[in-house]
Amino acid sequence: QHTLSTIMSDLRTLTVTVIEAKDVIACDKGKSSDPYCKLDLIDAKSAKPISGEGFKTKTKKKTLSPVWNETFEFGKKGAN
Repeated sequence: QHTLSTIMSDLRTLTVTVIEAKDVIACDKGKSSDPYCKLDLIDAKSAKPISGEGFKTKTKKKTLSPVWNETFEFGKKGAN
């Protein structure tokens, strides 16, 4: 059973799972890369990132096809 508080909290949360990337552009001399994925929650009115609502995946060394399988939750800080 969900309380109203739990439902409201769920409505203000965005869960994002970064799975993988393919064909990343090589940036190193050795024709590889150390890719990561950056996620920011953008305010619709100001078009600026919301402070404290950003994430970054782990850096994957020397690959052009990184696999992350990392999950992030936006909105947790303000969900009361």
